[in-house]
Amino acid sequence: MLDDGVGLRTVDGKLGHASTNTTTTVYSNLLKSAEAKTAGIMENRLTNLKNITIDKNKKQAK
Repeated sequence: MLDDGVGLRTVDGKLGHASTNTTTTVYSNLLKSAEAKTAGIMENRLTNLKNITIDKNKKQAK
């Protein structure tokens, strides 16, 4: 679930863990993978946003 982007609290509840600390400890390797995946997604979206803004500014300058 974590690898598919389901939030930690949701996974925690579905697995019946007493706290997110349990989930974090048991599945820390997957959390690292999810962090890397999230960072890549954020980088792509911010790059796209930057490109849209640059294109918009170029059009307004004409």
